[in-house]
Amino acid sequence: MSSVVLLALTAAAVPTLIYLYLIWWSDRYEREPSWLLLTMFLWGAVPAVLLAVLASVLVERPLAGLATAQGGSFLQTVLVAPTVEELVKGLAVLAVVLFFATEVDSLLDGIIYGALVGIGFALTENFLYFLQSAMEDSRLQFLALTAMRGVVFGLNHAWYSALVGIAAALALLRFSGIRRWMVLAAGLLAAMWAHALHNLSVLGAASFAPFVLVSMLLNWGGLALMVAIITLSWRRERQYIAAYLADEVPVVLSPEGYHLAQTIAPRWGAWLGRLQGRNPATVRLEADLRHTATELAFSKRRLAAAPAQPGLDREVTQLRQRLYRLDQSWSRSTG
Repeated sequence: MSSVVLLALTAAAVPTLIYLYLIWWSDRYEREPSWLLLTMFLWGAVPAVLLAVLASVLVERPLAGLATAQGGSFLQTVLVAPTVEELVKGLAVLAVVLFFATEVDSLLDGIIYGALVGIGFALTENFLYFLQSAMEDSRLQFLALTAMRGVVFGLNHAWYSALVGIAAALALLRFSGIRRWMVLAAGLLAAMWAHALHNLSVLGAASFAPFVLVSMLLNWGGLALMVAIITLSWRRERQYIAAYLADEVPVVLSPEGYHLAQTIAPRWGAWLGRLQGRNPATVRLEADLRHTATELAFSKRRLAAAPAQPGLDREVTQLRQRLYRLDQSWSRSTG
């Protein structure tokens, strides 16, 4: 039994680790707090799954008395599951909107937070499916299931929840009042719709195999959209950094430091620095300088958009002072 559990866990965890790395890597300039990223992933992996199962059971009971077995299964797969699952995953994104709004500075941030919830949810859901298959199905059936759920459709939950994250970012950055909540609701409905369409096409494929192409088109089309938004967000974030740090040169930030702030820090910077024989202290200073410069640029952007925001003036001043000290230390270490 333990070997079966290990097999199912490995099959679910390996693609998950790859997807987590891709999301982590895509956060290139204005990086999100690690503890918040981990919280989003864990919410998707544990509480969201438990809440989804509980809600599905509660909703399924009245449906059982209103429909035939076949009709009830259809409603559960196409209506109940997408609605319940996207709602419970969306709760984490809602928490970011309510309590950590200052951490959302671009559409990319919304994608990252939403996708992490979806990846966590997919990890647990896939593990349960793979465990059942490993115990009941043939080896070929198990491999087919792991390939389809883990690879072909492995990022489905991630991009459904990313739609909610994009809506959250748009709502926070472009709207206020009731319109903000309308945009957030529209993102949630879009996620439910995409999820329901996928489930419907999978059901249709049971009787007409080409229907699976609809799911594949929806899946890869959605991922292509996410990649396009991420790429545009990188360009926009670099423009923000260049624009909002320009007036800090040369008093707070040296021209060399200004150039460094606009470059992408290698994700394995400390490790690569050791391989290149660089001074570890200098590598750490560069990472701190990039991070502080980016924080200053985005804080100045928020201040320009909302001058009366409490505490933001003080935050900008503190970041400017820290950036000056880091730039001075970095200049000495490289001079």
